[in-house]
Amino acid sequence: PISYAKHCKVSCEAPDVYYHVNYRTYPEKTEVKTFVKEDLEHLSSQIKELAEQLRSPMKIAEPNLDAPGFSPAEFDLNISPGEEKTLRDVKGPSAVTSIWAVLQSDDLAAAARGLLLSMTFDEEETVSCPFGDFFGMAPGLQPYESLPMGVAQKPSVYPWSHWYMPYATRMRCTVKNYTVNKIHIHGVITLQD
Repeated sequence: PISYAKHCKVSCEAPDVYYHVNYRTYPEKTEVKTFVKEDLEHLSSQIKELAEQLRSPMKIAEPNLDAPGFSPAEFDLNISPGEEKTLRDVKGPSAVTSIWAVLQSDDLAAAARGLLLSMTFDEEETVSCPFGDFFGMAPGLQPYESLPMGVAQKPSVYPWSHWYMPYATRMRCTVKNYTVNKIHIHGVITLQD
């Protein structure tokens, strides 16, 4: 982030470049220290450490399952065409901290698009999308890593997510097969108390 108190101008002179810039506006009288070049030298060790961590985002966000309060639950299901199955249904308060899964089907791309993932928190459905889309897999099963999610390649191709999803009373996660093939899904949903 580049902090500024009064004004910031971002420009680009290169042709055919796409970039996006987000900004945050603070309430009046909020103290904001404007970024200066000297900050780069002063913060260089922290910048290098963060850059190194960002090389492997999956490891940064992985919950420490050895820490108290984490409860991973494994699922291993066969889902026939038209069938709906529950991956996890638990009472709260708690928070989902990670999900990973391996899909197996005669057509993996169709399975990733045709398996509907639904997540209900405190009796309100807040996720309803193709399984692969939730993990940013579309199009196809291309490996990538970002801070909240990705698709790993080893030991096999599998999507993972470290979205933090808290709830007060209940969390229910289901999948429904809208494809013409049977889908096998194996994975883990981890909660933190």
